Amino acid sequence: MCIRDSNKLILLAAKLVSSTLCPRPSPTVFYYSGLTAKQFHDKNSFGFISKIEENTSIIANEFTELRKVYKVNDYRSEDKEHVLLKGSMQWMQFTESEKSQNTVRKLCPKTSKLLSSIPEILAGTSLGSSYFSVLGPKSTLKPHSGPSNIKLRCHLPLFPVGDSFLRVGGEFKQWEVGKLLIFDESFVHEEENIDADTVSYTHLRAHETSLHLVCRLLLEKKK
Repeated sequence: MCIRDSNKLILLAAKLVSSTLCPRPSPTVFYYSGLTAKQFHDKNSFGFISKIEENTSIIANEFTELRKVYKVNDYRSEDKEHVLLKGSMQWMQFTESEKSQNTVRKLCPKTSKLLSSIPEILAGTSLGSSYFSVLGPKSTLKPHSGPSNIKLRCHLPLFPVGDSFLRVGGEFKQWEVGKLLIFDESFVHEEENIDADTVSYTHLRAHETSLHLVCRLLLEKKK
């Protein structure tokens, strides 16, 4: 059996098991064996987490000022992943587009410096991406799973949230300002903002291998 066929069988098995009472990773493209498989990860396993949490207010303050003048939406609704959105969402990127990078970094110098000071994040390289995001009122990101299990995501609320939730593999979590939630995006996950106001959180992506951890930080906000 070739590697490609073997990988297809692994993906199929993962999808079948994920539909049972015991959730399992169900990536859409690739499954890397040997990695920890659980919906939520202990944030204490990440040495740089406290540095991010301690700067929540600084990040939130800079984003508040940024949103007053940054009227561009870097969220590309034509992307396949984004058909999952029901409602509205806005991104303001530190990376990806050069124009966005220059504008957001200039208007958020302390946050940019923080990201650059953490080696694991690699916010200024092609391996990492970072942005602010706003999930609009009465908006939902429908259940979906990431392309592989080599990424972890992290949410850090910057402002209080109302009736909103994050569900990963059947496990629900509520956002709490300044407290990171780290989850495996290869599990089916969804988020919903039932409240009439926007919701925000810091969103961290991490590439995990047996040798190292490469993190991507995404910052998201609630007014």
